[in-house]
Amino acid sequence: MSEEHDKLLNALQQRGFTHIKEKSLHKALEILPPIIDTIDDIIHYQHRNLFESLQDASMKTRLAQPESNGIQNYYEFAFKYGPGMKRFGFRDHGITSALLLLLQAAYHEYLMTKLTKPSVKELKSLGLANENILAIRQIKKLCESYKNLVVEAAQAVSVHNISTRTWTDSDLDLVIAENDYKLTLHDFRIP
Repeated sequence: MSEEHDKLLNALQQRGFTHIKEKSLHKALEILPPIIDTIDDIIHYQHRNLFESLQDASMKTRLAQPESNGIQNYYEFAFKYGPGMKRFGFRDHGITSALLLLLQAAYHEYLMTKLTKPSVKELKSLGLANENILAIRQIKKLCESYKNLVVEAAQAVSVHNISTRTWTDSDLDLVIAENDYKLTLHDFRIP
């Protein structure tokens, strides 16, 4: 992230905020990590469809009709059909990576909210020193300032692997015929 972020993390560790302390704090505050059993578990986090954060990339690249989420539609289309008879359907690694990045960022936001929601008195009763409480709150504020950059990075990652060369002319005809996906893959361009 940044030098400031690293300094804050080092300060926490120097003041006794160890991995063991962090785990006990997670337990006390009932902080649960995301559970990923299947690929579909990276699409939603806490009732949020993570594809929604990728909508701007869909619009900028002309991947789909404006009223649809082209990134999500392409992800589903590629898995269902795959390009020509060359290979089976696939999960686009760029989109999958973008979803994992957004999932991690959403979990981190949830984590920082859970860690900063209790009062100072409550956090002290859980064994946190004033300096650690302050450092955690500073990290939360710092991470909030990076939120838009994370979304922009996820958008860039999501489209980097999409290529019309992957698909044959008959595939592109199928895209048009399968109007449910509302893809305009033949117009796709990375700006």
